[in-house]
Amino acid sequence: MYKVSSHKFMPALSGNIKRREDLRLLTGKGEFVDDRHDPNSCIGYVVRSPYAYAEILSIDVTDAENLPGIRAILTSESLRREGIGELPCGSNFRNVDESEIFKPHRPLLAEDRVRYIGEPVAFVVADTLNQCLDAAEEIYIDYRELPAVDDPQAALANETVIWQEHGSNVSYDWALNDELPDVDLFDAAAHVTEITVKHPRIAVSPIEPRSALGIYDQEAEKFTLHVQTQGVHSVRDVLANHVLKIPPECLRVVTCDVGGSFGMKIFTYPEYALVLVAAKQIARPVKWTATRSESFLSDSQGRARVDRAWLALDRDGLITALRYEALSDLGAYPSEAGPSIAGVLGSVVLGHCYRMPKTYYRATGVFTNAVPTDAYRGAGKPEIISTIEQLIDKSAFETGIDRVELRRRNLVRTDEIPYAMPNGKLIDSGNFESAMNRALEISDWESFPTRKRNAAQYGRCRGIGLGMYIHVTGGSREEVCQVRLNPDGSITAATGTQTGGQGHQSALENIIAHELEIDAARISVIQGDTDLIETGGGTGGSSFMAIAGNAMLRAAKLMLES
Repeated sequence: MYKVSSHKFMPALSGNIKRREDLRLLTGKGEFVDDRHDPNSCIGYVVRSPYAYAEILSIDVTDAENLPGIRAILTSESLRREGIGELPCGSNFRNVDESEIFKPHRPLLAEDRVRYIGEPVAFVVADTLNQCLDAAEEIYIDYRELPAVDDPQAALANETVIWQEHGSNVSYDWALNDELPDVDLFDAAAHVTEITVKHPRIAVSPIEPRSALGIYDQEAEKFTLHVQTQGVHSVRDVLANHVLKIPPECLRVVTCDVGGSFGMKIFTYPEYALVLVAAKQIARPVKWTATRSESFLSDSQGRARVDRAWLALDRDGLITALRYEALSDLGAYPSEAGPSIAGVLGSVVLGHCYRMPKTYYRATGVFTNAVPTDAYRGAGKPEIISTIEQLIDKSAFETGIDRVELRRRNLVRTDEIPYAMPNGKLIDSGNFESAMNRALEISDWESFPTRKRNAAQYGRCRGIGLGMYIHVTGGSREEVCQVRLNPDGSITAATGTQTGGQGHQSALENIIAHELEIDAARISVIQGDTDLIETGGGTGGSSFMAIAGNAMLRAAKLMLES
């Protein structure tokens, strides 16, 4: 068996690559968590808060517990008695004043207060879903509604303080540089453009909602969790180390088919722990599946930012400085990576693909009475790119410089690469002007005025826009890929990454087949099982081919060289 955990450049594959997963998925033969049926399983149901912000005065489950088919009802009080922990936030960086960011604890079930509509308050386990619903109606929760805040700018003004012990809604106030670009740069600029861009909150909608099946083996004293995730190892570690407080080897996490993820399914949610706690308590498997409406109330959401930016130009239309301030809506709790998204992670593309000699970036995160936000489709970077592109468009309009020409004057040239960005990152390759020219050619940019006039004759409005894009990809450097030659000549490969429906299995099979010069049908890929793969960083940050693809290629090469 050969395994590697680092990578080199991977050459392009040739030939016709066919995806092996598609027929199974498209004909209803996928294996999702909700497809797993066990006659001994019970059903879990989450009782959620109907209020955005309210004090919990009391919870009475007595009537519900006596209904037919009810196996268990979990509350924050019962979890405390069993020593169950909380969900952690993994963001660790310091504010501009060197203080630590504020990360309030996040219980699996609400304790003294609920802080967003949909927050879990109780977990009902019964033989059937209908029995769960009947019991949920009999659970008496006495709320005292409080004034809520759902706007980050109002939260910044502390109109309602959600975490009173902190005395403020601000979780973090972080800056990339120590101070603003030299004020003289803006005072001396031939033109300064200012813009405010609101990036609305987005509810993620994968084709398959989240679900979880918890099993507890009393003899082995081991939990098994079947769940749709972007990485089984991180879910195992969070649940074992922080929530269940057990050795990681006492928890097996398995992911088969995922049905779309987009960043949202890489995180650990309360329901994943609740099915495990309940399974141990009643000595039967417990399964929970979200409805689509429930997903909108419980899945981590994306974006939710208000950005302000200023761009300074000289008389030739060259950018001299950028000032950027981002106000991020974290929701009621800091999710696993939530505070890092608008701050540390997003700032890696500050400056974009343009020459910006001086930049300043400041990110502030505030709590609101809403679902927590976290990584979604680019993890903070698309917001920065979008704001900068709109800022350049507005600068072009205000100065009278053509928007294509303004970009052309400021794009990083090929003879300047490798180019040191002002945020400390390095652009090591790229031909941005060529890419822009190709886009203009394909879109037939020059003929647009004629097309617009023709459309107006038929009462139609026609518009056209231009935007450059740059992205930073990467993932866990702890990734391990294994390639094993079996006695019958077949190959078994294992990876700690996880497909969400993108065809990872076929991609890895073809990489190995190309290198070993064998039929891809002789290769099987194992993923999504902590008992079969020792470690892994999961899939995120557009990292699959860069990390797992190259590691798998090197493992195959080592096999040939041995």
